[in-house]
Amino acid sequence: MRKPKIYEMRKDGWNDYWEIYVFATCKDMQRYLREHWIECESDTRALVHPVRGGGLIYAECYLNEEYLGSGLLSHEMVHVAMAHERKNGFGMNYGQEIGNDEERLAYFQGDCMAGCVNTLRDNGHIKKEKY
Repeated sequence: MRKPKIYEMRKDGWNDYWEIYVFATCKDMQRYLREHWIECESDTRALVHPVRGGGLIYAECYLNEEYLGSGLLSHEMVHVAMAHERKNGFGMNYGQEIGNDEERLAYFQGDCMAGCVNTLRDNGHIKKEKY
């Protein structure tokens, strides 16, 4: 199994961070997850693992180059944003109307998505998608 590339995701003004683990293949990612006691199914193509406890890290995002695309990344970035919400105890209130909590989550998810895509593209893991 090839080792993953690991990127620490921070933005100016953020006190905490999350990490991206990028594997060449889905099988390498799944094997790594199982070896590190992180549950995954045989059809798992990406996974976000919330990090609980002390420290500044709040999530690890596991990806592989075989299944990188905007839909999968957007899905996983929602999980990253939710892990941040849980760690920082914002007391989410998602009601019938779009409120401040939903706006904060949406902006944060957008920041995570931009950082993720830029990091993956800058390091040769993804190419521009056809649209």
